[in-house]
Amino acid sequence: MPAGLSVFFPAYNDSGTIASMVIRTVKAAAELTPDFEIIIVDDGSGDGTADIADELAHTYPQVRAVHHPRNRDYGAALRTGFRAATKDLIFYTDGDAQYDPAELKTLWESFRPDTDLVNGYKISRADPLHRIVIGRLYHYIVSLLFGLKLRDVDCDFRLMRRSIFQRINLEKTSGIICVEMMKKIQDAGFRIVEVPVHHYHRAYGKSQFFNYRRLFRTARDLMLLWVALVVRRDHRRPGGTPLADTAAYRQFYRGRRVMITGGLGFIGSNLARQLVEAGADVLLVDSLIPDYGGNLFNIDGIADRLRVNVADVRQQTTMNYLVRDRDVIFNLAGQVSHIDSMRDPYTDLEINCRSQLTILEACRYNNPKTKLVFAGTRQVYGRPESLPVTEVHLVRPTDVNGINKAAGEYYHLLYNNVFGVRACSLRLTNVYGPRQLIKHSRQGFIAWFIR
Repeated sequence: MPAGLSVFFPAYNDSGTIASMVIRTVKAAAELTPDFEIIIVDDGSGDGTADIADELAHTYPQVRAVHHPRNRDYGAALRTGFRAATKDLIFYTDGDAQYDPAELKTLWESFRPDTDLVNGYKISRADPLHRIVIGRLYHYIVSLLFGLKLRDVDCDFRLMRRSIFQRINLEKTSGIICVEMMKKIQDAGFRIVEVPVHHYHRAYGKSQFFNYRRLFRTARDLMLLWVALVVRRDHRRPGGTPLADTAAYRQFYRGRRVMITGGLGFIGSNLARQLVEAGADVLLVDSLIPDYGGNLFNIDGIADRLRVNVADVRQQTTMNYLVRDRDVIFNLAGQVSHIDSMRDPYTDLEINCRSQLTILEACRYNNPKTKLVFAGTRQVYGRPESLPVTEVHLVRPTDVNGINKAAGEYYHLLYNNVFGVRACSLRLTNVYGPRQLIKHSRQGFIAWFIR
């Protein structure tokens, strides 16, 4: 039986071309193998691309759509596509119709048992003169800088084994990801075959990579990449995480029913965005207590792709109902202000201890097989006696919040060991990032410095 095939299209404002690309690919792929899937990665398009992608997924059983809530750039779209792919072979090309998906057959026929990647190269570039000149300069510069032995680095018409990503990782989010990918594949010793393919004039939209506004950014990113891959040779050092490993995590969450307590807060909302992209069925539970960080604005752009239940996790009957069908629970609900815990220790005790028992009891009697992850804190260590701090370091919290968080952690470990609730604790240290509460100085060191 022919190998399974995953096809994906990174698409950004490609509403005029993506439908024809997918329809032609359905026909082309069906002629090669009965086991295929087509993935449209909508990179936060501002036109009708997202709606067209969803309609194509509804029409064709082999097609599914993955949406970025905002534009994250070309490299991020590629990484999402590679992670979403589930078959042994992966083919990708852009959604702008400058390549003909029917020529996938040419790549397929050139794929041999000892081949790892078939890379297309343009027979003739069908672009305006300035793009042709920039493209040729780009090719020669990156080939010289990175030692690439390809006829066309910039040809995004590739068929490859998914197993490649069990050995390499991709980190860049911009268009230079193609240089990063081909450099790492070449240096890892994978066998590459090159075949000629046709390139066509752009019929709709405009290029997102080669434009004058982005030339400086591209040059800067290339030099940083050159330092990392050629000078420091970071990708040859042991200990990196292959892309396939992160893909496996995403694959695990596809279709999983996940609940996040404290889900409208800083960490919860960022986690929700990743889970939604991975295809999880996400339920956010948050009490929206003022000044605790919960905010509906934090899920702007993904609100229609998850559910929100405004509830207090201290209510036993409510939690009994909410945990029943959840495969995974991220228990982030808590009072995190060390200052507030010293001013009002009873409220801290209620939220960081009693509420944890409420959630654990709900799981114990209604869903003991759920996977429960508790958000612990490094605060339980107190003042470190040595660095780096390890898990064998003594627990000596220095305030009420640290004591109650330690108790909450021990509750989870107890219920895991005694009652069979599959619980664990992840101790977090000085987390910061987008959607963090900074309107006052009582939560997080970033807010403390700002306020």
